Amino acid sequence: MSNKPAESMVVGGVDHDKRMAKIIQERLEDRNESRVLNLQQKHKEEESEKVTEEKSDFFTQNFEKEAALLEEMLLCNGIEKTDRLVVVDHFDAITASFSRLQKFFSDSIMFLPKYKSRKTKSQLTELQAKIDLKRVEMIPKKKFAFKSKSKKAERKTEADVETTSKPVKTAGEIMMAKLCKEFQVKDKMGETIEMNENEINQCDVSISNLKNCTVRLRGAPGTVHISDVQECVISIGPVSGSVFVDRCIDSRIATGCQQLRVHHTMRTDFYLHVTSRAIIEDTSEIRVTPYNLNYSELDSHFKLSGLEKSTNNWQNVDDFNWLAMSTPSPNWSVLDENERKVEW
Repeated sequence: MSNKPAESMVVGGVDHDKRMAKIIQERLEDRNESRVLNLQQKHKEEESEKVTEEKSDFFTQNFEKEAALLEEMLLCNGIEKTDRLVVVDHFDAITASFSRLQKFFSDSIMFLPKYKSRKTKSQLTELQAKIDLKRVEMIPKKKFAFKSKSKKAERKTEADVETTSKPVKTAGEIMMAKLCKEFQVKDKMGETIEMNENEINQCDVSISNLKNCTVRLRGAPGTVHISDVQECVISIGPVSGSVFVDRCIDSRIATGCQQLRVHHTMRTDFYLHVTSRAIIEDTSEIRVTPYNLNYSELDSHFKLSGLEKSTNNWQNVDDFNWLAMSTPSPNWSVLDENERKVEW
């Protein structure tokens, strides 16, 4: 009698067992793979939450720091309402700082929690209101009014005129006032120009179109404008207001001032004493270092200028072309001590 049917059943049973084992193995592998994928996904989500939290903390720290600096700028310490040019310049800087703060918030909002976004929006609204109020206080709008003169008011006696009129300026005083409106140095090449306190104290000084020149201003000017200079060395005593620099190349400038504004300038070193802030725009490859000018009348010129000698923000440089608050601007750096100029 043949055993083939029995053998076939055994073989068939073995094949069935193998198939079942294979199916079970595949299911186990699929389940294990699914478990691993779930763990990986959970890990990614945890990492993502961690990164988001870190970004949120980074935003908070930097936002609060910049907001505090803006609040400090709104105090307008050392800035007089009467110096309209300086006041307007200062509020330009405030507006630019606020714009950067707004952009920083806009760029970061995607990973901020809702409550933090609401809080930040509220802070920005409050800051904007403070800026507007302070601007009105420091730069009041001029009031215009039409006044009619009565015949009685027009009839003044000689005694009235003598008691109400201002003292008449002498010819010398009038000439000095004209000279002090602006003192100009321009269109020079390869020259050394020196000016003392009798020429420039509290005057506006304009320096323009110079090449390979040395300029020494030993006094306390009101404001200084420097433009179109190349390969020059310019040293200036304490300036009561602002120093404006435009289109300066391959030069060295030493100045004390309330505020420094630099435009379209390249490869220039600034030796600074700034009581407010230095602002650069469309500028590259500049280096900053502390003010080291020294001459016999320097202390008296500091007093005349009204600058605080103990306050120097030479490292606080705002670059209007660099909005990434998390990294420093590549357009300016600190000058190494061994490269600093000593003799002016």
